[in-house]
Amino acid sequence: MSKNHLEENKSGSTIRVALITTLIGSLVGFLAIYVGFMPKDNGEQPKAAVALKKLDCPRPAKAGANELNRFNCGDMLSFVVSKPPAQMKKFSFKNGKGETVSLDDWRGKYVLLNIWATWCASCLKEMPDLDRLKADFSDRNFDVVAISIDRGGPDKPKRFLEKAGIKYLELFNDPQADLVGPLRILGMPTTFLIDPEGRHLGRLVGPAHWASEDAKRLIAQAMRQAG
Repeated sequence: MSKNHLEENKSGSTIRVALITTLIGSLVGFLAIYVGFMPKDNGEQPKAAVALKKLDCPRPAKAGANELNRFNCGDMLSFVVSKPPAQMKKFSFKNGKGETVSLDDWRGKYVLLNIWATWCASCLKEMPDLDRLKADFSDRNFDVVAISIDRGGPDKPKRFLEKAGIKYLELFNDPQADLVGPLRILGMPTTFLIDPEGRHLGRLVGPAHWASEDAKRLIAQAMRQAG
């Protein structure tokens, strides 16, 4: 091989190494930025938060504070209270009959809106809790609306609900995941607590024990405040 060819190969190798190094550096930088700026309600619980979970729940009252902040503790530690309550963005989805519905159909009721999918293991884990919560609050002005964003349509989520023995939750599906943008879904599952005027009082990103006493106390408090 000629000297010129050797020099060209060496130069090409040097350029490729430089490009790979730059690419790796950019990727690391992106991850650092993402971790630094990811939302605080992404379901992660740092050591300090885990320690707080062991304290008394609800928390002591504070003058001038939103009473709901006393109840995002224990199993609801990752629940982030909206300041102030924010109007939900408009979107539509399908019910089990394939009919188009929207949250306007629940106006006048408190709603726990849960976004899930069968490919999300954490979502599947909390579905029985959501089912029990709906049953336990069946005598109140309250409903649990769990919307699957499985792109294949309603068949797969329907099979899961049946196999898991879910008795009270209805089947809802958004096969195009149109709600992801308007609701700014950054993690799965994501759950919103919505008041009768269609405003979300807070949200929780990640799985939670929705049938726990902590969850029931938080929801009951939200209903008392409005009443």
